[in-house]
Amino acid sequence: MHEAAVGDAPGQSRFMYVENAPAYSGLRERLYDRPDPVIKPLTVDVVRLDDAIPEGAQVDFIKLDIEAASSTP
Repeated sequence: MHEAAVGDAPGQSRFMYVENAPAYSGLRERLYDRPDPVIKPLTVDVVRLDDAIPEGAQVDFIKLDIEAASSTP
């Protein structure tokens, strides 16, 4: 298992963890459907899938949590 964000270039990114509404967490701050979001910025690794999966490896399952957050407030 890999705990990382997937992107088009490796590196690090800020992850906005919403402590009192985790489902709203993501790589971008956004408009929240609650008046009091408690946001804890974290630093996460970003990997390319091509780099994370060894060449020739058999992949049976990949779970992706894809978000399409609205623009920043």
